[in-house]
Amino acid sequence: MNGIGMLGLDEMAVVFEQSICFRGLKPQARHAMAAKAISIPFAKGDTIFHANDPQRHFYLVAKGLVRVSICSLEGHRLTYLLAVAGEPLNLVSTFSKKPRMIEARAMRDSMVVLLKQTDFIAFAFQHPSVISAIITVLGNAVDSANSRILDMVGKNVDQRMRRILHALYLKFGPTLRFTSIEIAEMIGTTVESSLRALSKLRKKGLITTQRSRIDILKPEAFADSDSGMLWL
Repeated sequence: MNGIGMLGLDEMAVVFEQSICFRGLKPQARHAMAAKAISIPFAKGDTIFHANDPQRHFYLVAKGLVRVSICSLEGHRLTYLLAVAGEPLNLVSTFSKKPRMIEARAMRDSMVVLLKQTDFIAFAFQHPSVISAIITVLGNAVDSANSRILDMVGKNVDQRMRRILHALYLKFGPTLRFTSIEIAEMIGTTVESSLRALSKLRKKGLITTQRSRIDILKPEAFADSDSGMLWL
């Protein structure tokens, strides 16, 4: 158990209000959904759900940071979402009702709000704006996944490093608190290759690095207008 306290009804309603999936709902609707939800704290490193677990709940991050990733049988991991407050963890499996390959793990002490799958689906179909928002979120995720596939086949590690750092800068700001292993898992490469790419950027004066920390000094040098969006 970590130091984050359980959420009250009003606090959970605020989480839904701030979520990318539920903005614009009337207060009564948010409170009705919050009344059916529960909040669970997870300490850094805790697994929220494993790959191929039955998906009986909709998961929404309330506080902290959660990594959503897939891992091969050989142990190669690819991180495709770093979910912060207001972001869902399992939109597809909530509707498909089928287990998926994804795993969710807390990267910092976090609080996650859970809503029963049946309650979430019923609520969504009662509020068309929620369905519209979900389609937008899934569309962005598909576009990002396609862009990353093209990166894997068409860009080298140095280019992919620049792209990932730019996406992280847009989401978290100039100070990035991630380990070399975590960065490598976002790019889809080895730790050694990731460290070499970071070293090149450091020598060019574009970043500085410390243990589990990267500071972006010249963010304009990382933008790539010729490539599609990355959504982490």
